[in-house]
Amino acid sequence: MRSLARGVLVAALIVGACGGDDSADRSTTITTLLEASTTAQATTTKPPETRPAGSDEAESSTTSSIPTDAIQRGNPQPTSPVAIRPSTALPIDVRLGVGLYPAYPDIPGFDSLLAEFVESGVHRIDISYSDIEYPVNWDHSETEIDPAFDRFIDDLNDQDIAVNYMVHFWDKDGHAAGEELATPRFQTEDQIQDFLDYVSFMVERYRGRIQYYTIWSEPDACGGGGVKCIEPADYVALAGRVIPVIRELDPQAKVALAPVVLFYARDYMATLLESDVIAMFDVIQWHGIYNVTPGDTPTGRYYDDYPSIAAGIKDTAAANGFEGEYWSTEITFCSVDDDPGCPRPDPLLSDAQVANYYARSIVLHLGIDIGTSYKTYRDTTGPVTFATFGRLHTLLAGTTPVHIDVDIETEAADVVTVGFITAGGDEMLALWIDQAASDGNQRTAATLTFAGMTGRTAIGIDVIGGVQQQLVTTDHGADLVVSDLLITDAPIIVRLAG
Repeated sequence: MRSLARGVLVAALIVGACGGDDSADRSTTITTLLEASTTAQATTTKPPETRPAGSDEAESSTTSSIPTDAIQRGNPQPTSPVAIRPSTALPIDVRLGVGLYPAYPDIPGFDSLLAEFVESGVHRIDISYSDIEYPVNWDHSETEIDPAFDRFIDDLNDQDIAVNYMVHFWDKDGHAAGEELATPRFQTEDQIQDFLDYVSFMVERYRGRIQYYTIWSEPDACGGGGVKCIEPADYVALAGRVIPVIRELDPQAKVALAPVVLFYARDYMATLLESDVIAMFDVIQWHGIYNVTPGDTPTGRYYDDYPSIAAGIKDTAAANGFEGEYWSTEITFCSVDDDPGCPRPDPLLSDAQVANYYARSIVLHLGIDIGTSYKTYRDTTGPVTFATFGRLHTLLAGTTPVHIDVDIETEAADVVTVGFITAGGDEMLALWIDQAASDGNQRTAATLTFAGMTGRTAIGIDVIGGVQQQLVTTDHGADLVVSDLLITDAPIIVRLAG
């Protein structure tokens, strides 16, 4: 929910509970979190000194004259860097994903990519060895797979990074024999059988090594005779035959619905959600975010409506018997630092703006128990964005969405809040001003009153700037009060420990 005026109670967006590895308590103590030598306070801290009456700071809650890394106005505590932990040191959480689509002969350096994914805290990779759309390399057989790719799959397994393989099929053997690739796809028994044979080949090859199979991607891409196009009824029929094949060959593997481009294909998605096969899937996913920002003219109100659209998908799926996971995949924001192939918005976004939008999107999705992935990594994105991924994965791996009873008093309008709880019991509130992302340092003061949280230690975390600060707090009866927290249009996280 969003605060629209001063003093409005702001609640977290909550639907359900998330996964994560709770087998061991990996919660971070407040001292470790700050990486400081001082011991965390067990009692409340002293309030900041009173500002002189009539001063500029006293009269305005918006300030740009304080240190740029400060998280709370008037706080004497130093700031420190936010640690980024590798995936091997985090609770296993397959909601934290990345997309990688190599296609022969453009095989990347898998060893360096693996190190990068581990470094940034990723626990799932959405991947396909074959071409996922045009142009298709017709000269390379779909059943000839480079041994380097096989080794990469094994290495991912060794690092507890789940593999979601996106199955596509272009019938290259038929093309070599002069056959046309008929569209829409899979409207004849021959086409369906060829696909079933290919699925069987892949599942048998990777039995026990690939944890998820996605049956196709973007079947809604039907404009101009698109080669990925599958009519909704044909996709339902195809899925009803493919899923039993996968279950028989690899009973441990999970099956994911083909993602559609949600902005254009909500009717297509609705047809799939209401079909008699939806309950057979283990994962429902969609491509929901491509450069969608506040006030974006081409997408209209989609940015504002997206949280309710996503919640509606979950409600509809559950009503039709689905009990699995939800993912929003291939989340994309493009900046001046990105690969030129990224579909760039106009005007171009800076690295910091892109990091801001990615952070909002990841937090919002995890806050309603929807996994994420983004098709970007170090060589194709800016350094601020890449570091932001690592910080968010470190902070949110293994967390569960939770309602946090907080009252926010601020002059800022439209404040978004999302609540989480760690396996160790620390609660975290993410909040930001929901407006177009900026590069500036314009911050607005807010007073947060956490109901029933007296005695907790509060840490303010700037996930974009990469700094954290122990916050000055006061008790008000049973409530914990954080005054003069500096909030921006980028997520700030308040972690409550103790």
